[in-house]
Amino acid sequence: MRELSIVADIALNHAPRRRRAPAPEPIIQRLPLYLSCLQELLAAGKTHISSDDLGARVGICGALARSDLSHFGAFGVRGLGYEIDCLVSALEQVLGVNRKWDVVLVGAGELGCALALSAWFQDSAFRLSAIFDCDPRQTGRQVGDLTVALTSDAPGWVREHDVKVAILAFCSCDAQAVADLLIGAGIRIILNYTSRVLQVPPEVRVTQFNPVAALQEMVCHLGNGSTQPSAR
Repeated sequence: MRELSIVADIALNHAPRRRRAPAPEPIIQRLPLYLSCLQELLAAGKTHISSDDLGARVGICGALARSDLSHFGAFGVRGLGYEIDCLVSALEQVLGVNRKWDVVLVGAGELGCALALSAWFQDSAFRLSAIFDCDPRQTGRQVGDLTVALTSDAPGWVREHDVKVAILAFCSCDAQAVADLLIGAGIRIILNYTSRVLQVPPEVRVTQFNPVAALQEMVCHLGNGSTQPSAR
């Protein structure tokens, strides 16, 4: 579900809110979980859900779910719960997923191609519109319906099409330089699959996704340190 947080990151900069104070980050991170759960229930024909049931489905208590949703408006009726289709529409507006967002992908290697050809972009708020790579040998390749272009062409594409979202999926040695190019062209949201921690201006949101680092973090907590590494 980590990738879903990019929707919430976009919302921080673009979606209107009913209150002046921005929602705390933990609430923003839970909104895509609520939306995904509600969409599944709606598809299954369910019309209403209680806050306790909704909270349980995303792993929190009902009181916290009620508190989260109340930050964005008055939802739900005592004794009836939330009307799912109405709540879905409201959350889609808050998260900014009731429109299409063009995305540029930098990196046409194995990871980049896997992302480009995955089902993640189907029936979502995101449309992969261009693929770039720093290696001239990659240019001209077809990845799905898109043709790989040089990364140096990316700023012009970003400006011309007013793109705000980028995914970096390549060797991290050039990650900061590529990020700087994209940000200068107008990118404000970056999903970063490289191992490089990017330095960005305050108005730019970055979500770092490194599977190895995530596994290291989780293994560190395995058995609260009681598990010993195997001898070699």
